[in-house]
This record gives sequence, C-alpha cells and structure tokens, in this order.
Amino acid sequence: MNKDELDITNWKRILIGEVPPEFMLETFFRTIIIYLFLIFILRMLGKRMNAQLTLTEMAVMLTLGAVVAPAMQIPNRGLLPAILILVCILALQRGLGQLSFKHRKVEVVTQGDVSLMVKDGILVLAEMSKSRVSRAQLFGALRTHKIRHLGEVKRVYLESGGFFSVFRMPEPKPGLSIVPERDYQLPQPVDKELVHLVCKKCGKLVPYNENHANQTCDNCEHQEWTYPIS
Repeated sequence: MNKDELDITNWKRILIGEVPPEFMLETFFRTIIIYLFLIFILRMLGKRMNAQLTLTEMAVMLTLGAVVAPAMQIPNRGLLPAILILVCILALQRGLGQLSFKHRKVEVVTQGDVSLMVKDGILVLAEMSKSRVSRAQLFGALRTHKIRHLGEVKRVYLESGGFFSVFRMPEPKPGLSIVPERDYQLPQPVDKELVHLVCKKCGKLVPYNENHANQTCDNCEHQEWTYPIS
C-alpha cells in the first residue's frame, strides 16, 4: 500500500479493510475451526504443555495473540474482523464453561481429567505413559515436597491444570528411592535387614527371598530389583 492510499478519513478501510463484507462470515467460520483444532492439538500434546492453565484457557491465550496483531499492524486488515473473532472467542469460552459445568463429559474433553500417577507407593506406569509423564518429571515433583522414596506416598494425581497433587502415607513404609543415584552426598538409610526388595521400574515392594532377583515383577513385568529405602 502506498502512502497516498492511507486516508485517515476512510472509515471503510479502517473498519473492514480491503476485503468485501462477505469476508466477515468466512472469518466467523475460520475462527471456530482454528479454535477447535487448537484445542485438539493441545489435548494431544499432553497436560504438562498447558503450564497450569486449562486447555481452553491456553487456546484462548494463543489465539488472542494471533488475532490482535494483524488488526493493529497491517493497514489492509480491518478492525471489525478482529473484533468479531474476539467476540467469538469470548462466546466459545463462556459457552464451553457453562457446558463443562453442566456436563462432565464436556469438561473432560475440553479441559482434561485427573490422572493417577502413584498408588500406595507404586508407580501407575500405564497412566504415566498415557499422560506422557516421565519418571524424571514425577520424581522431580516429589522431591519438591521433600519426599525421598515412594514408600512415603499414598497418592499422586496429575491434575487437569498440569500440576501434581501429593498425599503422603499416614505411616511410611520402605520404598523405591527417588534421590538421583549420582548424589552420593545425601545419606540414604537402606533396608539392610533383607526384609524387602523393591522393583526398580514401578516401585512395588515384595518380601525378600534368595530367588526373587531372577523373578519378574507381577505389576510391570520388570526383572530388576533393588533394596528399598526406609
């Protein structure tokens, strides 16, 4: 666009831009399609991607940045299409909020659900894989709660907002250490009485016997055992 075409009194160009009015309807449908597709992509990326925001809130934040920039910076883009998009986002967000409040299935689809990561000191590996949470991520979160081994943990939930909720055991039992193996400076009271062994993959605690080292864990089918931390 040449500077001679920049007429401050041309309200048609300022409000609508250099597009026919029919483009407003196309803008409406583009907004709905992109918004819903963005929700789907964020859902597929996993709950840790939304950084303690719900999926719909994250989608709104990303969409808002993409919506307002062209309307403010590009001369041949009108303001009304961007305003229409913002109104559509507001309506969609509030509408999904109302539907989520009334219908549990809508809430789960749009915002995700709670996932159980640890149950009675044992890693729930299927849920960790489904939620794309690694052992390093989970153990790091537990260490922020000053937990040294899984025997201290009753439940760990991965919330829909992407953060972990931790419930401790009323009476801790021996469990799999979550302290990094290379950290030799932190003393770890190993169960040296050979009463239990613990699976190195899932943390299941079993009574000690001489042949257990060659057996398979009935919880995760792993064959590597170690001494628990008490």
